[in-house]
Amino acid sequence: MEKIKIITDSTVDLPKDLLKELDIEVLPVLINFGEESYLDGVEIELPEVFERIEKGDVFPTTAQITPNRFVEVYKKYLDEGYKVLSIIMSSGMSGT
Repeated sequence: MEKIKIITDSTVDLPKDLLKELDIEVLPVLINFGEESYLDGVEIELPEVFERIEKGDVFPTTAQITPNRFVEVYKKYLDEGYKVLSIIMSSGMSGT
C-alpha cells in the first residue's frame, strides 16, 4: 500500500485530536496584530485571537505560508517515500 501524507494549513476546521490521530501535517499561517506576528495554533490559539479582537483596537490580518515552506515540507515527505495530498483553503479566500 502506498504511503500518503495529508498536508493542510491552520485554516483547517478539524479538532486537534483528529489531526493528531490521522497524522495530518498542519502548516501554520501567520496571524498579525499590527507589528506582532504569531504562528496560528503554535504561538497563538483561537480563544486568544478572539479575546484580543474584543479587548483591542487592532483587527488581525493573516499572512499566507511561503511557497518555500510548502516545498520544504513536501520534499521531506516525498524523500521519505510518501505521496502528498495537500488540502488548502480556496484560492478565492486565500493567496495560499
